[in-house]
Amino acid sequence: MRCGANKIGEDGFTHLMEVLLTGVNPNLTVVGFYDNHTLGDQSVTTMAAVAAAGHLRKLEKTDLSTNAVGDDGLVALCAAEREHGAFPSLLEMRVAFNRFTDRGALALAATLAAGGFPKLTLLDFTMNKLITQKGRDALTAWCDGTDGPKRPFVPAA
Repeated sequence: MRCGANKIGEDGFTHLMEVLLTGVNPNLTVVGFYDNHTLGDQSVTTMAAVAAAGHLRKLEKTDLSTNAVGDDGLVALCAAEREHGAFPSLLEMRVAFNRFTDRGALALAATLAAGGFPKLTLLDFTMNKLITQKGRDALTAWCDGTDGPKRPFVPAA
């Protein structure tokens, strides 16, 4: 499902995710809602609930870049992964140009360090300008310490 730059908004994305809770498409491999500018924590928290319920287990790629997602949304995704192993197939996570701070970056780094998102090979976290050096360092440490063909992107200063 690729729906970039379509102005779906929080309510539309949230409704779409709620429909997925019915199990209508258990084989979904791509969720791409990049460049919508308005998707935020409500949307991504609902996506995390869908994943925690087991409906995104085949998801390989997600692109939520250039939106308004903050720490609450990212922390919810991390919790779904830590508590339910919700994203066992995820290869690419693109969350550039959002509103994450160190809180979100540290939650993601801790989840990754604990073995979460086990198949992740690409993390695009660029241009999340509210993250300080502490958050960048935590993500970089994971990227540098993981075996495999990683292509990490860490946030710009």
